Amino acid sequence: MSATVLFAGFAATAAREIAEHWRQQGHSPGGQDGEPRRVAGVEAAFAELDQSGMGPAIVCFGPGAPPRELAQRLRRTESVEAGPARRFLVLAAGEELAAFAELVEADRLFFLAARPPAPAEIAALLAAAAADLKTPPPALGLASGEVLRRVLAIERCAGLEETLAALEAAAQKLVPARRACARWLDAETLTLWRPGADPARESRDSIVTGLTGFTARTGRPAAAARIGEDARYDAEADNARRSPRERFLAVALPAGPGAAIQGSAAESVEAVLTLARGEEQPPFGEAELALILALAREAGPILRRRRAAFELARIESETAVFRRQALDHHENGARPRQDPLRLAPPWIGAAYRSLILLSLVVLLVFLAQAGDWGLWPARPAP
Repeated sequence: MSATVLFAGFAATAAREIAEHWRQQGHSPGGQDGEPRRVAGVEAAFAELDQSGMGPAIVCFGPGAPPRELAQRLRRTESVEAGPARRFLVLAAGEELAAFAELVEADRLFFLAARPPAPAEIAALLAAAAADLKTPPPALGLASGEVLRRVLAIERCAGLEETLAALEAAAQKLVPARRACARWLDAETLTLWRPGADPARESRDSIVTGLTGFTARTGRPAAAARIGEDARYDAEADNARRSPRERFLAVALPAGPGAAIQGSAAESVEAVLTLARGEEQPPFGEAELALILALAREAGPILRRRRAAFELARIESETAVFRRQALDHHENGARPRQDPLRLAPPWIGAAYRSLILLSLVVLLVFLAQAGDWGLWPARPAP
């Protein structure tokens, strides 16, 4: 159901410009007549919200809404009480920002600004509020506590392989699965890979095919009741040519907290986690998907930090020899056997000195014989 958008305290031209930017961003205006509606003032906006049958609504208050009176009205109205059907944007609080502090603490405002942003930015805020209205609140309680316990276990891991193994174990604890596999996404080669002792023998699969590749490319989950019947299925990349009747689920791990996965694999997806189980078990359901998505959302930033540490250690190991020589040269000064510009085996120096000595001996012998030649009598010409 579309949300009704109400403008209170905006001039007609400003409201039309904001609505035009919203349409340009690919969003559909949510008013009953297909356009955001301007109302006479603050009280008129709340009168509409209090009408029976009013569905989800976004109310945007502009410069014409007196800040102090608006803050008082928001605090006492029943329309602001907890519920997913209302989002309020106060965009012209001026010097009265402190009057809205209580509402901010109670999470009753979607956005607060001292003066109105640019029309395109207001349109972006409206789009975010509309999306927030459609997003169900996260499930709390035992399930979320279990996810956090598993995430803490992953956080305690140090190495790359250890972290991936902990993620797989956590997923199998949350959801019954015969097999779990987590692999990093290499955005440069567009492959999914798993580190190994020998880098030349690391397992890599392209993200061009398969349900796994679909998830890596788009960031969207991919589920199949029977994996072999899915049009995206690739036997090698998805389940290593195991049974095509397996139940299958693939989810992407975002690269950072709050990272929006919009199909840009290089920027938003850190890794892909896949789960599989036999056909004797039911397909993965919505509740199980929600648990794995919660795990992926929390574990993604951890994996990014581990990967950064791994890459740093690899670079340092490749340059360690040169760094040690440079540091030693800096600390001890240039010495014949430690100066990189004169680094040579000892026998080269000895041979060089011997060559100089031999040259001197040959020169002395030549000079001595040249003196003897001067003492011999000259022969007459024939």
